[in-house]
Amino acid sequence: MITSLFRAASRSLSPDVLRMLRKGRDALALLGRRTFHASFLPRFLAWSALSSIAVLVAVYWIEHARFELERRTLLEEEGLRHAYAVAVLTRDLEVLVTDLKRLAYSQVLQDYLRDPVRAQTLRLQNDLLNLVEQTAIYDQVRLLDASGHERIRVNFNAGQPFAVPESELQDKSKRYYFRAAMDLEPGRIYLSRLDLNVENGEIELPHKPTIRAIMRLPAASGSERQAPAVSAVLVLNYRAEQLLHHYQAAMASSSGEAMLLNEAGYWLHSEDSGDSWGFMLQGRQGFAQRYPRVWRTIAAEASGSQLDDAGLFLFTSVQPNVAARLPVPTSNDVDDRWLIVTRIGPERVSFSHWQAAHGVARTIPWLILACVLLALVLAWLRALTVLRASALLASEQSLAHAQRLANLGSWTLELSTRQLTWSDQTYRIFGMTPDGGTVPHEWFIERVHPEERSQVESAVRTALDERSAYSISHRVLLPDGRVRYVHERAVVELDRRGEPVRMVGTVQDVTDLTQADLALRASESKLRELFEHAPDGIVVADPAGAIIEVNSAGCALLGQTPEALRGRTLASFLPNQGRGDLWRARRRLLRNGVDLSLWELCGADGRCIPVEISAKRLPDGCWQLFVRDTAERKRTEEHLRQAAIVFDSTREAILVANARGEVIAANRAYTRITGYEQDEILGRTPRLHQSAEHDRAFYTALWDALHSSGQWQGEIWNRRKDGTLFPAWESINTVRDEDGRICNYVAIMSDISPLKAAEQRLAHIAHHDMLTGLSNRVLFNLTLEHAIERARRHEAKLALLFMDLDRFKLVNDTLGHDAG
Repeated sequence: MITSLFRAASRSLSPDVLRMLRKGRDALALLGRRTFHASFLPRFLAWSALSSIAVLVAVYWIEHARFELERRTLLEEEGLRHAYAVAVLTRDLEVLVTDLKRLAYSQVLQDYLRDPVRAQTLRLQNDLLNLVEQTAIYDQVRLLDASGHERIRVNFNAGQPFAVPESELQDKSKRYYFRAAMDLEPGRIYLSRLDLNVENGEIELPHKPTIRAIMRLPAASGSERQAPAVSAVLVLNYRAEQLLHHYQAAMASSSGEAMLLNEAGYWLHSEDSGDSWGFMLQGRQGFAQRYPRVWRTIAAEASGSQLDDAGLFLFTSVQPNVAARLPVPTSNDVDDRWLIVTRIGPERVSFSHWQAAHGVARTIPWLILACVLLALVLAWLRALTVLRASALLASEQSLAHAQRLANLGSWTLELSTRQLTWSDQTYRIFGMTPDGGTVPHEWFIERVHPEERSQVESAVRTALDERSAYSISHRVLLPDGRVRYVHERAVVELDRRGEPVRMVGTVQDVTDLTQADLALRASESKLRELFEHAPDGIVVADPAGAIIEVNSAGCALLGQTPEALRGRTLASFLPNQGRGDLWRARRRLLRNGVDLSLWELCGADGRCIPVEISAKRLPDGCWQLFVRDTAERKRTEEHLRQAAIVFDSTREAILVANARGEVIAANRAYTRITGYEQDEILGRTPRLHQSAEHDRAFYTALWDALHSSGQWQGEIWNRRKDGTLFPAWESINTVRDEDGRICNYVAIMSDISPLKAAEQRLAHIAHHDMLTGLSNRVLFNLTLEHAIERARRHEAKLALLFMDLDRFKLVNDTLGHDAG
């Protein structure tokens, strides 16, 4: 084995190293002598035993110290998380109280309290709707009178806020928070406990965690001509799921199970949602019942920790009223404090001798290995050269492994022979199997891509001429035809006379990096193209509002070049009366991160353009604005408004249905003709007013005509809401989308009852005597022909009786037609 090692080393080591290896080989021969074993082994074993005992004791104490350090670090980190969570809860509560104060002392609310007429009520409702919509953190905003009845209520309604009709307002006089608020002095604020919202005496589903911020408003004095002033209570129902979400995010990196408790020991937030709200929902156990010994400590102290069989419990108190900068209330219906609690499993906080023993057990193999290595070191003192050679081989293996991980190969070019010596990874980079041999430099040049071959040869010549290093990136051709990108670095080694003798360098496979860079550039180019050719104007402004970048559509909209626009502020494009709105829009943008609003921008020619601006705050503090010209949209809206006027004012009934035949619109003429109101027909089909005057074949032919030609027109009998039938002249047309599919049906209907009545009157006149009202000769002849035909068909007899009135003409001539 030693001989094989020398043979392998002789191919790559210098003669000096080989001489040292031969000396080490002679020293290794001593290991087989009995005198060496007799003198070395007993002393080595005794020393190793004592050293091992000392090392094991040290390992035990190191394990114990490491565990204590980790536990202290864990507790300190968890304490910082608790402090951050307290800050998060405090911030949310301060926002709630600030909004309540701002609303309570707003001029609109004061005007309402002095004179609660309908106009003031509508203004206040509008302000409350804006607050709920813009903040999106309040489920309800209510104004109660002194008796607890709701005077105004605005509901969030999942982002579609609305003012509750007066008929649906509730009596909240028996709710605990109203009674507590009435005990306050006017102007004082009351924060209710954090619980689930209750509507009409029932817990609302889905569950809505809620905190109610309440202020009893001082009664405002009205004038002599105004209605009596209102004494009221203002209530903000804060959607506490946001507060709980912020708390959960603050504790997301907790080392244990994070929870939030109320002062009664019930979960307000738990990783197991089935534990929460036990004080309101039946069958749910509280923290105090599950961990009674821990709860006794938590209930008695403001913060600290408690070790239990279930683990280590760290807790910190938060007083909501103190956090919101409010005085501590005396009511029992508030949360005097919340408790931030983290439970860390016992395996992370309780030191076990078995853990230390496990660490010692892990150390024993290393200790044995150390003893063996020490024995080898002591035994091989005279073979130090061999050990160095072994270290060199190990270093080469590590280098080869590192090169493989980094996809980096090395090479040496002997200038005298023009032969390249490659590392194994260099072979792999060039798509070859490592064989340990040498490669002609010309073969390497042939592997370089033809388009870059001259550049590589030039870089090598320049480095040799200038005795300098070179660095170049190029492509190489693999044996299978694939192309790979590489980056080469090399230095020139000189002999004592300063002449180049060899070049040593590295080659790294940068294919993935190059392709990623090309893809990144293509992506940047595509994004730039999208930015420049976007139909809407795109503007990027710095935090002060100065324009940094603007696309072509934005330049066209403002009538200036990009160079002229850069550096100008957004306010410079607004008319004077719109600059106050800009300040408010910035406040909304800072608060919400996004904003959508309508503006008028003044271009270079002084013309004001109506636009819609969608703004977003970027992570670096800059603003991104999407500007859309809304002039065409406003013209379209005007055209639609005019079409709606025509639709609603025409005398003919118009009915619009979707592809399923369900009515989506009807005009006033339809209600006048049929008696059906619009809300009675919407969502239903026109079968509602079908009569029994037409059979199935009639309607089948109607639908066949619609599907084949897209229209049908004809007379039809329909039924009014009161059940009466009426004839109508109806025209039905189909409306198709871009793909030719039917998307709507439009029916235009006229009531032709007067026309039908006129036809009947004409028919009666044609077949009856105007004077007597009796059938005339035409009707008599038709009736006689019909009777003769029926008798012939049934082979029956027919009798005809003629009656003659003598001197009837004389009666008419002498007494007149009335007497006749």
